[in-house]
Amino acid sequence: MIQYRSIKLNELEEYIQSSDYLNSDIHPISKHRAYSYINNPRSKKENTVLILAKQNGKLLGYIGILPDYIKKIEPIYFGWFSCLWLDENSRGLGIANELIKKAIEAYNSNIILTEFVPSLYDKYKKIGLFDFEYTMIGTRIYIKSTLRFILTKKHHNLTLLKPFLGFLDLFINLGMQAVNFISLRNTKDTIYSELTSFDDESTEFINKFNQNRIFNRSINELNWIIKYPWILSPKSLYPESNKYYFSSIADKFEYKIVKVNNFEKRIVGVLFFTSRDGHLKLQYAYYNHSDIHNVMEAILSYCFNKDFHTCSIYDKNISALLQKNSGIILKKKIYRKYLISNELKNQFEDNSIIEAGDGDCVFT
Repeated sequence: MIQYRSIKLNELEEYIQSSDYLNSDIHPISKHRAYSYINNPRSKKENTVLILAKQNGKLLGYIGILPDYIKKIEPIYFGWFSCLWLDENSRGLGIANELIKKAIEAYNSNIILTEFVPSLYDKYKKIGLFDFEYTMIGTRIYIKSTLRFILTKKHHNLTLLKPFLGFLDLFINLGMQAVNFISLRNTKDTIYSELTSFDDESTEFINKFNQNRIFNRSINELNWIIKYPWILSPKSLYPESNKYYFSSIADKFEYKIVKVNNFEKRIVGVLFFTSRDGHLKLQYAYYNHSDIHNVMEAILSYCFNKDFHTCSIYDKNISALLQKNSGIILKKKIYRKYLISNELKNQFEDNSIIEAGDGDCVFT
């Protein structure tokens, strides 16, 4: 008989210290992700954060839920489906459906999903709870060629060609550097600085820009994200991560705070990025629309002057400007789909802003 166990937030620390967790070959949550959950300023102690499916002591599946709320006069609490895992030998037993059902019940049908495996789309739609969909459109720019890593990772039989691919990368990157130099020639009126933490000026600036942001993260919440990362680096220091099937380690993972000033030294923007193994992602952007060109110039200058190979941007206005920028040769549109439960769809007004970092995306 399959048994299901719900773990609430106030039970999570005890669970990750239990012999049941420590002696298991499979971890339904990493320890550092668990401590992020425990310190989540948007959660309540009675929130369900994990649901496990077991049979004869063996873990067959689990679902993780990140508690959150929409800021209205009274906060509207809901959960983000953060991960769903099923043992490959236990498929066809209805375990995934039961885990999803129990998670939905735990949050009174107030659920949002994104970054889910495409094969799960039909399963979620059949539930009849997710009639409302939202697609975020962004831009990915390519700063450096890394064929020697991309091709050999996907095709192991090309490993012997890695030196040749390295020379090809060098040749391509020389051309890309020339193009980047030309595209940056008019950015002298914009100054950016990388911060180790939010200073008083950036904090005051950010506090002005949360009116239409539906999740409205505060500085305290951004600091929580930085203090309790879900991705640790370098990989070599965390061998136990092989027990957890979702993102938990990287060769290099960092949060980046960039303050943008114009030539008059007036602050015109604050940018919050994640950097993972050379891939930069803009998670939150704060700026006045009249200063968008300064902000875009700062992003391009930052990307091209640092050791990044790609940059993904979902901010609607900056993305549209990048698409029109003829100085960026290698770029493409990117898409992220959201499924929002019927109970919540009325909270998403036409001018509501979902940001790239909302939910658990900022952690990975």
